[in-house]
Amino acid sequence: MSNVDNIQKSVSKMLVELFDVPADKIHSELEFNDLENWDSLTQVRFIVALENEFNHQFKDSEISKLKTLGGCVHLLTNR
Repeated sequence: MSNVDNIQKSVSKMLVELFDVPADKIHSELEFNDLENWDSLTQVRFIVALENEFNHQFKDSEISKLKTLGGCVHLLTNR
């Protein structure tokens, strides 16, 4: 399994566990704003969870790119 696959799997698992997103609804084009229970507090919780999981402190300019699962995986892969 590639690093990209591992990151996507980890982020997908996080979405399922933290935000009750059905696993069958998760795909690379998934836009987080389209999730039923997504709001600004959820976004902060997600960013903190990502930072803890991947040991990476996001810059403000990076946070604005965390709009889709694919974008999130791309950003984490290229850090």
